[in-house]
Amino acid sequence: MKRTLFSVLLLLLVSTSFGNNNGLKTGFKGVFEPGYQFGVGEYGLDRFKINLLGGYQFNPYVSIGVGSGLRYYFINSTALVPLVFDLKINFIDRRVSPYFSISAGYNFDAFKSFGKKGYLINPAIGVCIRVYEKSALYLGFEIEVQQMEFVNYYDLYFGYTNEIKNSYSMSLNLGLTF
Repeated sequence: MKRTLFSVLLLLLVSTSFGNNNGLKTGFKGVFEPGYQFGVGEYGLDRFKINLLGGYQFNPYVSIGVGSGLRYYFINSTALVPLVFDLKINFIDRRVSPYFSISAGYNFDAFKSFGKKGYLINPAIGVCIRVYEKSALYLGFEIEVQQMEFVNYYDLYFGYTNEIKNSYSMSLNLGLTF
């Protein structure tokens, strides 16, 4: 698996190293990221994800942004609204470039007066494909960690306890920059 992933990334790097420099241009940008995340691990929960970010492309390589989104959990009908900071790095100045992204922020519960829920961290790797001067399509793999409160039921005598745990998820990421 590691060899296959390394080979694909190497092939992308080599195939994009020829030709004119035509990466993303400097300026303000918006980012739209919809998706479905599959829960992994003991506390992993499936969720629908959407992010809308505003940011600035400093050069063809680096952009930062801030924004918000929605995480809807199907198993318990919970909706969390994250406020996030995003850093995206394109490795080469070409039409097609491998990228690394990391988002971090804090979640609020949309159904409980936007009460605080916990932190969020979301690293991603993939490929950025420039469509126009300031527009691009991002395809990648991401892992998301969200701090959440879980209720553990024991028995009628002892009742239950609330525990703060990390909920992990993985997904194939699709993003549009405009």
